[in-house]
Amino acid sequence: MAKNILCPMCAETIEASATICPHCRENFVGVWRDANTLVMKKDAELPDRCVKSNLPAETHLPRDLTWHPVWVYLLVLLSPLIYIIVALLIRKKAKISIGLTDACAAKRRNAILIAWLLALAGLGVIIGGFATLTGDATVITTLAGIVVMIVGANWGMRGSSMVSVSKIDDEYVWLKGVCPEYLDELPEWEG
Repeated sequence: MAKNILCPMCAETIEASATICPHCRENFVGVWRDANTLVMKKDAELPDRCVKSNLPAETHLPRDLTWHPVWVYLLVLLSPLIYIIVALLIRKKAKISIGLTDACAAKRRNAILIAWLLALAGLGVIIGGFATLTGDATVITTLAGIVVMIVGANWGMRGSSMVSVSKIDDEYVWLKGVCPEYLDELPEWEG
């Protein structure tokens, strides 16, 4: 038989395993949805489900997240060094762990592997072009190698990113890229 406790907010009797009080809707987990965004307290643990498929999680991926306001990127136009200093000073950080199925984790690993292989192939094309060709052919192979490396980097960034940060403040983290079925099981953010 399930153990009952009193809700600390409304003092109604609830099951000890409850994550949301059915009477006052207090969220004990600290995870909500805000349209297509997941909002969580920095110290909250995400539900033990895959963020990409909503199936039971088979592995967990720890993430060290950082975020700063978009306007900080404008400082690159002024000076890259000023941008770096300001970004480091005002950035917000959070550590989370996201659940994944083995299939989603394998898809991520494969994307990283393909990205590295494309980067190495691009580098090989550049080196091979310099070693064996002359004149315009060297320029063409160098450009082709650079294009292959850029495609590899893009592939890796897109395929390895399970969620992306849209904002971090002193108390909460906002995440994009979580599947709609996962979000549908969370209470609505009223923050």
